[in-house]
Amino acid sequence: MVESPEPAEKLDVLLNTIKNKVNIQILMLLSMRPSYTREIAEVLQQDETSISRRLKHLEKLGVVRSRWKRIGGRNVKIYELNIEGFSIRFDGGALEVSFSKGETYRDVVRLRRSIIPEYQDPIGREEELYAIHSSNAPIIHVWGLPGVGKSSLVAWYIRRYRGSDPVYWYTPIPSDTGETLKWKLSLLASTITGMDARSILNSGVETLARLLSMHSAVIVFDDFHEIGKEPREYALSLAEKIENPARVFIISRYREKKLPYWKGRVLDLEVGPLPPEATAELLETLARDITINLSRSDVARIAKSSGGIPLLVHGIINLYKSTGLPLDECINRAVTSYYESEIGEILGENDKLILELLIASGGTLPAETLCDILALKQITCSRRLNALKRLGFIEVLDDEVKVRERIAGLPKVASTHRLRLLARQVARALSRHPDIKRRMQGLLLMAENCFIDDIVPVIEERLLYGSSWMTCCFGLYHSIVGKLQYCSGLTLYQRSLFTIEKTLIEVSTNKLGLKEGVKTLQKHVERLRSKKPLYARVAALLAGLLVKTGKMDEGKNLLDEAKSIYQELPRDLKKVIEPTILGSDTVIAFYEGDLERALNNSIREAQIELEKEDFGNYAVALVHIAVIQSYMGEISGLKKTLAEVEEVASLLYGDLREHIMALASPLFIYTSIVERDLRGARARLAEAKENRFIGYVEGDIQWEEAVLDYLEGDLDSAREKARRILEDPPEGMVGDELLLMRVILGQEPSEEEVAKLSGGIMKLYRLLKAQG
Repeated sequence: MVESPEPAEKLDVLLNTIKNKVNIQILMLLSMRPSYTREIAEVLQQDETSISRRLKHLEKLGVVRSRWKRIGGRNVKIYELNIEGFSIRFDGGALEVSFSKGETYRDVVRLRRSIIPEYQDPIGREEELYAIHSSNAPIIHVWGLPGVGKSSLVAWYIRRYRGSDPVYWYTPIPSDTGETLKWKLSLLASTITGMDARSILNSGVETLARLLSMHSAVIVFDDFHEIGKEPREYALSLAEKIENPARVFIISRYREKKLPYWKGRVLDLEVGPLPPEATAELLETLARDITINLSRSDVARIAKSSGGIPLLVHGIINLYKSTGLPLDECINRAVTSYYESEIGEILGENDKLILELLIASGGTLPAETLCDILALKQITCSRRLNALKRLGFIEVLDDEVKVRERIAGLPKVASTHRLRLLARQVARALSRHPDIKRRMQGLLLMAENCFIDDIVPVIEERLLYGSSWMTCCFGLYHSIVGKLQYCSGLTLYQRSLFTIEKTLIEVSTNKLGLKEGVKTLQKHVERLRSKKPLYARVAALLAGLLVKTGKMDEGKNLLDEAKSIYQELPRDLKKVIEPTILGSDTVIAFYEGDLERALNNSIREAQIELEKEDFGNYAVALVHIAVIQSYMGEISGLKKTLAEVEEVASLLYGDLREHIMALASPLFIYTSIVERDLRGARARLAEAKENRFIGYVEGDIQWEEAVLDYLEGDLDSAREKARRILEDPPEGMVGDELLLMRVILGQEPSEEEVAKLSGGIMKLYRLLKAQG
């Protein structure tokens, strides 16, 4: 044990101790309020061991005393002043020494100048810098992904525009409390103003904010997402009261919810990854600075793999320079490190899985499907989605979850193999979704990843059941089937299956001529023979198309074969294929002139589709009924059927609704013409021409427009249209319509030809003759 020094020696030691600048600062701080070793060391930016040694020495001299206090669940030694009778006076953080001859000297604790992070000239951040510089908001909230350059952006702004203003850059320390932060900021205000530090400390946050605002102070709260509850609340309360020209920067990884956005006091600035051009510019600048050679393809690879994250760009370049490893290896290591050390800090495994599922799905998923895949309860899933939304990774719009566009270029959070497995899981879930467009999204995923085993049963089922759900999105479904044809390793059966489906779509949408389509179907239908129900339905479809191209006998023979297979099928499958058998027999009956049989077939077809609740095919069957009624001249029945077509079509999805209305449009025009409502017919014609699928009935529209022009008195236009139709008759147009075109041109048909006209065409013939 060291003996206490004699009083004379103690005084000497005391004087030597007091004259030390750091010891004086310790005593001045303790004059403001008691504190502990770590806190004092952090405020003075000194080594904690050194401060501890000095405090023990001062305690031994009797200048300070200590006591134990319970703070944050542990015992902490608290130091406070223990001096009486000295001629040295401590006054609110100030030291005042008075001498006998009347001289007085005073000193105060001054906060050291803030250390502003290193930065490089910003590349690709002109928009953000302009937003900060041009804004009058006293609070600037800068947030975004780790490593995008948030702190560098603020540091560059300060050094360029606020270099002459007092700056305090605060980085959170776990031991900080609200009082600690208040203490530091009071010292800042005292340093700036020369005012007594204790009076500032003892005043409210309004006084501190007013003093900082008066002197254009810039306060930066960096890594705000890591700040403790108490200092966070104090920082927010101060920020709410700061006024221009002072500024408070709050830098965080996520959007802070408690800032006063509604008062117009906050510039909310999300800093996203750099765009590709700026990323390439940054790469070229770094490569030039550290003298490494990068080809254009190297730059492109790094730019893509880094996702525009400057931290990743720096990491890849530095690793490549320092290790000499192949560039791909450096990219993989840097990307892995980024996600483990940066993203891994803020995302749990389930959160990463959510991002992986969204990326695997192409960026968007229904929230319900996402929750189902994760097997999470709705409330738990919503909580996770809201957390990811706050971090800026996703958007949640109604029932849809979407990866944010600004981070869409981020490197993948999983391996290619894992993403493929997740994509299959997502595709299967979506393919069972009740919403048709979601189902299409699932099929698209299957096609893009060539999940043949998953998608073949879906297409077989659609082709067998003739379900009309895919026609909600004709273009997308056509694209899906087209993509499948380019998958490798297809069997002959699979290739024919995809070709048949694609051909039927193209014929239905008039993208492919009927004769060419029939040739393709004839070439591939034989490969379906091993699956009798599927073969029977496709053969029946092909039979109807053959008849439409003029191959009556061939069509009838193929339909007889389909009927023979149909008779051998179980009862449930018979009901599936019966509408197609009826439809093709209707075509044959129509071309044979047996309209009664055709009408009965179509009515039965409609009843079956209605029983199956396939409203798309039911609407198509109604159109078939309406066509036959128009040829028979049953206008009253036709109008009722068309009214039901419109009602059913209103229940259908986009493309399918338009497709049905395109098919029915010539019938609406025909009805108006027959009833001499030429204005209504013209309106229906204009509406039909706006329909995307009007090409399927283009021939009907052409001859009806010629008839309408003629009845309205525009003879030149009517005759020109009639002449073009007769010179090049549209595919599938029957002789009755061609006879009407001859009448328009003044060519009188024979009595025998007139006698053979159907009831509906006879009505138009008489109108044309009456027009003269």
